[in-house]
Amino acid sequence: AASHLWQLSFIADCFTRIAVGCLPILTLLFCATSVWALVGCQAFGGYIYAGNPALQDSELFDSHFDSLNFNDFAIGLYPFITMLVAAGPQQALTDGFSIASGNAFASRVFF
Repeated sequence: AASHLWQLSFIADCFTRIAVGCLPILTLLFCATSVWALVGCQAFGGYIYAGNPALQDSELFDSHFDSLNFNDFAIGLYPFITMLVAAGPQQALTDGFSIASGNAFASRVFF
């Protein structure tokens, strides 16, 4: 029984060291993502909504990416979380913002 306690203590110590070691990187990632989300709110806030006639037949709604918008700061973080997990921007998301904003160049540069 004592050997199991030592093993559990070792595992808990490893998790603690990993959490403390990655904290600066996670803080930097959160700060950079937050700044980019604020820029997205200013540039693209309000363009993506359920009744937008320009997006009715777009791939953005077909892919159910309409919740990935920049209508407020908290929701503005979601597109970046999905980009981090999916290893880059989704084409449907980029195209949807291009259509909604009317500025394909700014959308592609942003994403």
